[in-house]
Formats: sequence, structure tokens, C-alpha cells
Amino acid sequence: AAAGLAQGGPGPDLTSRRAPAYVDTPGARVALVATASSFTAMSPAADARGQRRARPGLSPLNVRALRLVTAEQMRVLAAIPARGRRGDTTIETPPRELSIGREGFRLGEGGGLTYEVDAKDREAVLQGVAQAEAGADLVVFSIHAHQGDGAANGAEGPADFLQPLFHAAIDAGADVVVRHGPHALEGIEIYRGKPIFYGMASLFFDVGDAERRFGPAGREWAFPPEWDDGAIAVTEFRDGRAAEIRIHPLVMRFDTPDRMGMPRPANAEEAIRILERVRRQSARFGVEVLIENGVGIIRPDLGEQS
Repeated sequence: AAAGLAQGGPGPDLTSRRAPAYVDTPGARVALVATASSFTAMSPAADARGQRRARPGLSPLNVRALRLVTAEQMRVLAAIPARGRRGDTTIETPPRELSIGREGFRLGEGGGLTYEVDAKDREAVLQGVAQAEAGADLVVFSIHAHQGDGAANGAEGPADFLQPLFHAAIDAGADVVVRHGPHALEGIEIYRGKPIFYGMASLFFDVGDAERRFGPAGREWAFPPEWDDGAIAVTEFRDGRAAEIRIHPLVMRFDTPDRMGMPRPANAEEAIRILERVRRQSARFGVEVLIENGVGIIRPDLGEQS
């Protein structure tokens, strides 16, 4: 606030966090609606109730991860609690879903994870977007979401609840959707003429040492090289639709102690590597990324696919 930055998401109570933040610029009024599906248990805000005071925090979008398993796997899992109670391991019809401790399982093909979204949280977040759309010229919807299917089965891509949420946010009035949390670059989608950025990696990443290691002695962990890469996207709107998106690649510096994790423009070789990743990631959404002079370019009017 002291720096003149509008903040959406964290605040003194839950109601204020669901509401948009606004910035007035010479050309337009911009609204920001922010939420998070990745957060620690102590992070969500709460409204005052009775003798309980309001609690500052963030606007939560609670989600529950469920691991997809085959019918045979579900039969084995369903027998685990049964064995402890009565020794009966015969499960003829596996349940559609069950929980063991904090782990949830659901019948499904292909493995990986699926997610259930709290309906009340989702509705509240979308209401904030609709409120913003009524009071601003440009609406940005932002979410901190680490969830994705890559860790579960080696595939790239966002968690299955994100694309429906992002489309619903645009239907409710969002002009730009920005997901942050992933430390590696993800793809870009165009839906109804509006850009969805599934992850632009980091603007700065001051974590670890020059070898990209962090953690306690003896248990250091080195983050993968793709975490060094990032990008800044600049979107030009015409008549309320994205006319051109220019993607400027960057990399993190680890060459001097006073610049650890700070960004610099990518050189020619780095730019090709970064932009090829963005191109590959965006292709799953039917979006073509051109590469011209070390800059990625998307012109949605040449073929919007969503």
C-alpha cells in the first residue's frame, strides 16, 4: 500500500478479500480479483462472528485432491479399513470413492489426480469477478495454484479444475486470467478473446545459492534448471479482445551475490529455449506462438481456438 500497489486476495477479513481491488490509470480503471487454492492452513481470512474477531488472511478456494485408481486397486484399498475392523477382505463391488487418512481415492481411468472444488468458495470468487466487471474497464483474475497433474503421472499441464474455473471467470467478466505458483513456464490459452496465462514462472527467485541449492545442511535440494526461466507478457487489447500478446523471455541471475535470483533479458539462445517451451505448452490449447527476433508473439485473431 505504501508503494501505491493495489492488492487483491490478502486482507483484514474474508469479505474484504473476496471484493475487487481497483487501480485508476489515465486510460482505464483496472480491477483485480485474487484467490488461492495453494496455501497453508493458517492463511485464509475469516469474518467476525459472535465473540470471534475477524482474522486477516487470503481469499481461499478450497480444493480436495483425489487420486484416480482402477476398480481392482479400489478393491484393495477398500479392504484396508475392513481388515482392521472385522477381517473381511472380500470386496465384491468397489466403492466409487473412499478416504484413508488424509488421502482420497476415486474410481477413474488413466491414473493421476482429479480435484473437487468447494462450491461456496467458487461462487464467492466468481461473484467478486462479476462485481469487478460492473465497476472497471479491465478485470484481472489471479490465482495462486500449484496444483497440476505433472507430479502425479509425469504429464505436463494444469490441474483439471483450473480450466473450467478460468473459463467461468471470463464468462463472469474477467479480461485477463493469471495463474501463479508454478515455478516453471506453462502455456497460454485464448478463450472468448481473453488471455489465460497458466504460469509465467518467476519474475525473481531469490532462493538458494549459486548452485541453485537450498535446504538444511545434508538435505539440500537443487531446483530444476527450468526454474531459471521466466517471461513477461504484454497484451494489447482492441475492442475488448486481445489483439496481440508479446512474450519477452528472461532468466534468473546467479552470477554475483548482490544479484542472486534477479531477472535479466534472455540472450538469443536462451530466448529460443524459453519460447519453444511456451510454444509447446500453448499448443495444447490450440494457440500458435510465433517467434520473431527473440520475442514470442500470439495474434489471437489469426485463429482463436477456444
